[in-house]
Amino acid sequence: MSEKILYRSKRVLEYDDFSRLMKMNNKFYWLTDNYEGLYELWSHCDNNDEKELVEFLIDNFQYTTGTDLKNSGASIVNQIENVWQLESHNTFIVATCDDRKPDGSQAFIQSIKNKFPITWENDNFYNNLLEAAHKLHDNIHIILIDDFVGTGDTIKVKSKYLIKTLQARGIYNYEIKVVSFAAMEFAKEKIDNLNFEFYSYLWLKKGINELITNDSKRKKAVSTMRGLENKLGEDYKKLKLSKLRFGYKQSESLYSFESYNIPNNVFPIFWWPKLSDNRYCKTLFNRL
Repeated sequence: MSEKILYRSKRVLEYDDFSRLMKMNNKFYWLTDNYEGLYELWSHCDNNDEKELVEFLIDNFQYTTGTDLKNSGASIVNQIENVWQLESHNTFIVATCDDRKPDGSQAFIQSIKNKFPITWENDNFYNNLLEAAHKLHDNIHIILIDDFVGTGDTIKVKSKYLIKTLQARGIYNYEIKVVSFAAMEFAKEKIDNLNFEFYSYLWLKKGINELITNDSKRKKAVSTMRGLENKLGEDYKKLKLSKLRFGYKQSESLYSFESYNIPNNVFPIFWWPKLSDNRYCKTLFNRL
């Protein structure tokens, strides 16, 4: 039997709270798409430190749209053709998706492939890593592509599988590079250690430990976030909050793409719907 979801009731807003919320709504149009989630998040704040942290994080949140995706296409094509000087006759762009579930890498590759010159064809693009691993031939350039790179773990695992499968087929002459729409800056080191050149259209910093440079303010923000996260329930579906505090592997991401599933690298206060008293609340973003 599924859990019965009862959303917690709204609180009455003081004038100062209402004014601050309206200021955020007016500054960031995307907040108006889910104003109930914003007000609910605000209602979890019991003091001004928590409210100021929420304001800071929203002010630095990267909410991206189809326009950003469109602009990224030209930038990515330039990187591949002019910077890396790769050509269509021996270059293949491969989504990191490797199962039946919907995947952001597939949507991303579909959105940018028509930005390439006419010398590129459908055969240059693979929307599934498994198919590419069993069909690609020797003496080629492979570009692994994903919509968002959080920790770099996915690229590490997927590239390991790709290399293993290619070599099992007797294919050793290839070069792998990585392209993403958005990526956390700290993930670059992991991919650099794989000896892959890595290009991302957007680079993102950790929301607290990299964006707040003052030591005392950073320590205060960390403590404040812990307090906010303590108001969330430990269990939700098959997930454990203890493994996702400050985002997956403490990524501290402040990123979302419109209509996409928000990454679990993002601070849970933006998408975790269960509270410590086992009631549910509206969230600013949804994640299935």
